[in-house]
Order: sequence, then C-alpha cells, then structure tokens
Amino acid sequence: DIQKEQSLYSIKDSNHSEKIYELSNGYIFCISYYNMLSIYEPTKSVISFKNAKKIKDAIELVDGKIAVTEEYGSVMIYN
Repeated sequence: DIQKEQSLYSIKDSNHSEKIYELSNGYIFCISYYNMLSIYEPTKSVISFKNAKKIKDAIELVDGKIAVTEEYGSVMIYN
C-alpha cells in the first residue's frame, strides 16, 4: 500500500541487488552489486535461482527466457 508506505511482502536479497526487473510470468530477477543474478517468486522470500558467474546485464527475451552477458563476454540464455 503506497499511501500507508507498507509493502505487501519483502524479499531479502543477501547479494545487495542494484537492478530489478519483472518477468512476464510474474517472477522478479535482480542483478546485484556483486554481479550475481537472482530470480525470485514474487510471493515468496526464497531464491529460485542464483548464478555464481559475474553478470554484466540481463534482459527478458520475447519467449520469457532471460539472456545475460557475463564478465568474460559470454551470453547465456536461461529458462
């Protein structure tokens, strides 16, 4: 509730996320200060996926997959 300044629920991201995106399926993905990619279910405070590689950027593709660029120039595609 924005007027009451109360969140519906909180997700604790131990990686100190800087960028946050919403996927078309309702999931949330974040890129952290440490260049890690985390994907969360929106109503649960658990990590669904965490990539151990350093991520530079990520985007959602038209079919719902996520494309990420890694520190050594690789592009990875995730479901």
